[in-house]
Amino acid sequence: GLRERYAEIFQEEGCRPVKSTRLLLNVVQFNYEKLFDDPKGSIAQQKRNWWSGWMQVFGHLLMRRLIAVRVVGQVVHEMIGIKEEAPEKLPEEGMMQCTCELFELCGEFLDHTHHDLMENMFGRLTGLALAQKHSPADADNSPDSCAVYSPEIRRRVESLVHLRDVGW
Repeated sequence: GLRERYAEIFQEEGCRPVKSTRLLLNVVQFNYEKLFDDPKGSIAQQKRNWWSGWMQVFGHLLMRRLIAVRVVGQVVHEMIGIKEEAPEKLPEEGMMQCTCELFELCGEFLDHTHHDLMENMFGRLTGLALAQKHSPADADNSPDSCAVYSPEIRRRVESLVHLRDVGW
């Protein structure tokens, strides 16, 4: 693995060696923080692809125990929150999609190692997927028009619920 093959990396002559995993995690943290540079917090399509890639990175680092579960919990909190918030603070679809991608990758791992945390995060995700618009002016008469999130996001969350129900 990475730890054994490249235990230490020398950055410059005379500098102390840096553990390869520390260097990797520093790069991951730096790039993760750049994801929040958009002052509006919106996810454009090109940024959505970048987020999606980072969810894969976080999931794989978690399953290899290179990052703590609390880090992933914080990432999910920053994407979708952890409790009911005002409707105007609902996360964007892109954040919901990225959270689904993360859970598709490491949901089983989280369920087996930190079940209570997974219950909270999963409960928040499913609650959001079922959210309805509160103002009748926001919706027309079709059933999908009352939902906050698109049918695609709702189906993806339903699929995750099913996966979890059958033991991943």
